[in-house]
Amino acid sequence: MDQALFPGITLNTLIPAIKANDEQVLRQLYTGAYPPVARYVQKNSGTEDDAKDIYQEAFLAAWRNIQLDKFQATDASVLPAYI
Repeated sequence: MDQALFPGITLNTLIPAIKANDEQVLRQLYTGAYPPVARYVQKNSGTEDDAKDIYQEAFLAAWRNIQLDKFQATDASVLPAYI
């Protein structure tokens, strides 16, 4: 994960916080990982609303997979790309 998003946070700390529905961590992840998705969608002829809809679905799917232990990673930097 971009260290600016979660400076000093390891995957071993981040995943349990997400599983515990830590509001601060989820909010920071949600807002921090969104801009690249929005740019990608808009670059490919999508609108801001399209980007928001797609991101919401992707974020929930990623959250659900983390809750179900389906997300396997060795480094926190892959989480934004996973979303």
